[in-house]
Amino acid sequence: MINLSLTVLPKGLTMRGKWPLLRPNKNIREDVWLYPGWEDTALIRLKAFLLLQGFNSILLSTPCLTDALQAWCRNFRIVPQPRIMLKHDKTAFHPAPAFAKRQLRLTNGEVLHHCRIAVTCANLTLASVDHWYSPERISNHQIGIESSLTATLQTSLHRELLESKILWSMLPSHLDPIKKNHCPRRLRIPRRILQHYSVSYGADNQPYSLALETYMNGIFAFPLNSFS
Repeated sequence: MINLSLTVLPKGLTMRGKWPLLRPNKNIREDVWLYPGWEDTALIRLKAFLLLQGFNSILLSTPCLTDALQAWCRNFRIVPQPRIMLKHDKTAFHPAPAFAKRQLRLTNGEVLHHCRIAVTCANLTLASVDHWYSPERISNHQIGIESSLTATLQTSLHRELLESKILWSMLPSHLDPIKKNHCPRRLRIPRRILQHYSVSYGADNQPYSLALETYMNGIFAFPLNSFS
């Protein structure tokens, strides 16, 4: 048994979050999920589907995005003491969707700004959030917030979901049956698995930020067989 308190891991192991995982060589694909229990079988794919549905339900029922992610990391023991961190990616740019100005009810002269926030826990990336916003409205509703909008993700504001889209097809129409004594291959989980478009409103019910929330495979950084 591996002692998780050790800072020096046995050769061939690396750490992501709390759990050690086998990474045989540096060229292995990052979407090959090496945590225990994540084999590519019909049952495991069904479990992954149900987990993702549960994760989505938590996001939809929790006003504060960081609270939802912290609760998820704590419930699945992804790290011993989860702490959600937000970092402004100053090099990123994403063009605004065509419906942005309509959803934000922009008036003549108002200009959209963009910023991207990386949401992490320990050394895991859990989400990437693209914001399009009006600086004038941000200053009205969030006094002292810089253009990065990091505090927007930490406050319990009214958020309206516009669209939810699962990016990972974990339930294909056909899976080859596992033969007797055959060791199933590891499941591949793409980096981006779920997306939400949402609008944040201020106390006066005026929209001030449109967000594209992209959730990453880091939310599954735990041994599946520990929670079966």
